Parts: sequence; structure tokens; C-alpha cells
Amino acid sequence: YNINLKSKKMKYISTIFVFIFIVSCSSDETKNAVLIATSIDVSITNEAGQDLLNSQNENSYNPQDIKIYYIDNFNAEILFDRPLWDYSKGFFIYERPNDKFAIRIFTNDIIESEIRTTLIKWNNTETDTIKCEIEREGNYYTAVTKVWYNGILKYDGDGETYFEIVK
Repeated sequence: YNINLKSKKMKYISTIFVFIFIVSCSSDETKNAVLIATSIDVSITNEAGQDLLNSQNENSYNPQDIKIYYIDNFNAEILFDRPLWDYSKGFFIYERPNDKFAIRIFTNDIIESEIRTTLIKWNNTETDTIKCEIEREGNYYTAVTKVWYNGILKYDGDGETYFEIVK
């Protein structure tokens, strides 16, 4: 009798778990998917074709000097400084497959506006402005659809969010 009672309890518990699992599943696959793609990648060369992000080059930017600022709803500059993040300064520099270096910049995420502004301060004298148009659907989809670099459209939503700049 004792074994039969335990068996019935297990079937009952199993049925409850299966029911919860079935109810929590959805035929709408995007409902449970999350896409947040708000970073952009930029390669920068000078007029002579020298890669300004390759630290081996004489006139390259020093990553220690680079600072990322977000512009908030009040036009204030907010320094990107998140010490617990892997990329606590809001960017990282990496080598692309084409032997060019690029900087991946995590663009403004502090405001909910459709157009968001991020500043890149390369050093004490040089600053560039990035404006991104962001498409957002609920809490599960956020992506860059357009990018302006110093007022010039550089990305229009087609392909990867990468472009090259000549300074």
C-alpha cells in the first residue's frame, strides 16, 4: 500500500510539472528571445593610411586616453565608468580579419530616446560625436538602425554596424 501511494504522488507531481512546462511554452518564438545590439565598430586611419587604433603605429590613439561619454536628457555628459563590466570604459579595441584594428563602442543606453548621442574623447583635444537611431520593441529587442559620425550618415541599417573613418 505504501509503495502504491508514493507512486500516485509522483505521478501527480509529474503531471503538475508537465502542465507548468506546457503552459509556459509559447508558439511565438520571439517572445522569449532577447536581442540587444547597440554597439558599433569603427576603424580609423589617417590620410596616409596609417591605422590609428594599432598601438604598434607611432601616431595611434592611446587606449588609456580614450573616454566614452553619453549625453543624457539634459544635455549633460556622463562618463561611461562601470567597474564591474568586462569593458568598464565602454569600449575595446580589437583586430579585424582584414588586419585593421577597430574600436567597439557601447553606445548610449541611459536614455530611452529614439536618437541617442555618444561622445568619443580620443584625448584632451579631440572629440567625435556618434548619434545612433535605435529601434526598440518592448524589453526583448533593441538594435541600432542608423549611425551618424560627426553628422555624416555612416550606417543605414544594412549589414554589420561597422564603418571606417579617415582623419
